Amino acid sequence: MNSRLNKLIRVSTFLTILMASRVGLSNAIDVYYTASGTSGNYLLNFTVVNNMTDNPTQNIYLFGVKLDNATIESSPTGFNPDIFSTWNNSSYGGSNIDYNAVWDDITATHFPGGSSPTSLSGFTVRVTDVALPAAVNWFAYSKSLSNTAYTGSGYFVIGGVNDSNVGFEGIFIHPTNVPEPSTLALLSVSGIACGVWGFRRRPVRTGSKVQNENVNASGS
Repeated sequence: MNSRLNKLIRVSTFLTILMASRVGLSNAIDVYYTASGTSGNYLLNFTVVNNMTDNPTQNIYLFGVKLDNATIESSPTGFNPDIFSTWNNSSYGGSNIDYNAVWDDITATHFPGGSSPTSLSGFTVRVTDVALPAAVNWFAYSKSLSNTAYTGSGYFVIGGVNDSNVGFEGIFIHPTNVPEPSTLALLSVSGIACGVWGFRRRPVRTGSKVQNENVNASGS
C-alpha cells in the first residue's frame, strides 16, 4: 500500500506543478488586457508582449481581437485601426475566426523585437458586456525586415519565400477564470485524500462474492 500511495503522491504533485506552469507559460507572443469602467461600459486596454528573444528581428505589425459589440477607442503610435474593419486568418493557415478589432502598422517599425521581451499597450476597445470577457481570441503578425527566417514554433506562414513573415493566434483567459496556485494545491491534496480512501477501502474476495471491508494498518 505504501508504494502505491507514494506513487499517487508523486503523480499528484507532478500534475499540480504542470498545471501551475501552464498558467504562467510564456509563448512567442502573450496578450492580456486591463479593464476600467463599469458593467455595460467597459474599456479594455490590451497589451501585447513580444517574447521572441531568439528571433529579435521579428517586429509585430498586425494585431486584432474578437469581442462582442467592440468599438476601438485608441491605438498605439503607428498602428492604424481603420485599415481593416475585420480580419480572418483562414486564407493564411490560421483559424476561421472573424476578428472585429484590428490594428495595422504598415511600416512594421513601431513594435520591434529585441534581445529581451518587449511590450506595447494602448490597444483599447470599449465593450457593452455586462461582465468582463472571460476569454478573448487574439491574433498577431510579425515579420523580419531583414528577411531572417523565424526559427520558433507555434506559427503559421503569411507569405513570401521564407518564414520571415509569420502569424500567431491564441486565447487570453481572464485571471478570474484561472485557478490560483493555492486552489491547484487544494485540488491536489483533495485528490490524494480521495486516493488514500480508495486504497483503504479495497475489494476483498470471500468465496464467490466481493465485499468492501475497511482495511486497517495491520492488514487484518
